[in-house]
Amino acid sequence: MVSYNNAAKAILSIILNNGERAFEEASTYLKTEHFIKIQYKVIWDSAQWLYDEGSTINRITILKDLEVKKDSEGNPNAHFLGQKPSDFLYNLKSFAQNEPIDNIADYAKMMLDEYVVTKNCEMCSLVMAEKTAGKQIKIIEEYAPIWYASDTKKYQTASDILKEMAKDAEKGLLNRDRDIKNSLPFLSEYLTMTPANTTVIAGDTGHGKSSLALQLVYDIARQQVPVIDPDTRKVVLDEDFNEKMRNRTVLFLSMEMEKHEVVGKLFCNRFNMSWLEMKALPEKEFAKLADEMAEILSNEMPNLVIESGDMSLADCKKHIANVDKKFGGIDIVVFDHIGLLSDVYEHGSGKEHERYKYVSRHIKMKIAVKMNTHCILLSQLNKAGQDSRGKIDHTPTVDRLFGSSGIKQDATNVVFVYREAVLPQETTVIKKGGKAMQISTYFISRLIVAKSRFGEVTSAKPIGFIPYIQRFVPLSKIAELGLINSDDSKFRLTKEQFANI
Repeated sequence: MVSYNNAAKAILSIILNNGERAFEEASTYLKTEHFIKIQYKVIWDSAQWLYDEGSTINRITILKDLEVKKDSEGNPNAHFLGQKPSDFLYNLKSFAQNEPIDNIADYAKMMLDEYVVTKNCEMCSLVMAEKTAGKQIKIIEEYAPIWYASDTKKYQTASDILKEMAKDAEKGLLNRDRDIKNSLPFLSEYLTMTPANTTVIAGDTGHGKSSLALQLVYDIARQQVPVIDPDTRKVVLDEDFNEKMRNRTVLFLSMEMEKHEVVGKLFCNRFNMSWLEMKALPEKEFAKLADEMAEILSNEMPNLVIESGDMSLADCKKHIANVDKKFGGIDIVVFDHIGLLSDVYEHGSGKEHERYKYVSRHIKMKIAVKMNTHCILLSQLNKAGQDSRGKIDHTPTVDRLFGSSGIKQDATNVVFVYREAVLPQETTVIKKGGKAMQISTYFISRLIVAKSRFGEVTSAKPIGFIPYIQRFVPLSKIAELGLINSDDSKFRLTKEQFANI
């Protein structure tokens, strides 16, 4: 052999392929100290332990955890499992004759995991029995090589990943549960939200950040996707062999609005009325509509969760973990807005822009990546600057983001909301058919995609906006309604018009 390590590999390979007889033969000549690499020492010790003590993992566990081959009648080939727990080494040999190498490795790793857990429990008992810290530390150091011995990450080559994607495509699963699209005008063309990434929605006060976020939430929470087994990547079927579907899970964390206010905005948007009109409803009529809205939310958006109040990042993580546990996953988390997180506004070390940067990085790495979810961060902008002539330019840019150096680097998408009517500016210019048109700003807003890791960026695009219900609509709808040059604050959509926007 070229080295002791290669010899150790070869010996372990012989044992794993030939089972108990090979182990008995090898163990007459070999001891733990003959293996140089710690990993091989632990594997050898685990084989000795399994030979002497036997595994407590039963046949049902292995059949459940591994996709074993099936016979001609569709039954699992379970003959490789002996009746006694101590049959592990013999079982592995039988198993190897019928199963692919990945399953053999998984089977062996299950046994190694059990050995590691057993030894760690043994270590804890010894540590608890000792009275002095010195002796406790010595015991921990003796057991340290075993702690992570079974933590062998399976690395994938680019080819492996593409083959996995091809299999998903064959099953019709490619991006069905991962990539989140929306049906909002204009943004649907540019905005793709993927797990482990973040989208920043920013704008000056009163320009419609929260309105855009709520419209996204309302749209995404109604989406249904197939339930996919995380281990097999197969669609779960119901009793009638149809795809089992689930609604997307969305958590809206509001530090700006009280939760009843958030739901009230959804209520107004659904029933075509302003906030003041909702407040003016007779109690009985409001109660009737509220019951109707509750039924709609329960049926169409059962996994939409809203939490409000003063929060820190720790509070947010607690809410996210609880929602994830309750619904078995979480697709979108909205932070409205990050400037109101106590980690930013409370006095502490570091300047404000540094705290923004910390919050952005924390949400990206500790929430989006760790929880495999997509986070939408609402953010304010710094004060608009002046040009060389002293004119203030209110157009949003990434450099105007609070903590811009961190946020623009961490974000997958950056979307700006820019409503000129708030400035106030009564008219604006848009291009239609190559010609410039002077129009009213009242029913107009603009969206800017300033960063998109999966698409292109855009300049300020005009889009329709209906102020009293705070809804973004295609600009063509504003033209159809005859509102291009209107500033009628009393305008209300008819029932028919409302149904068609």
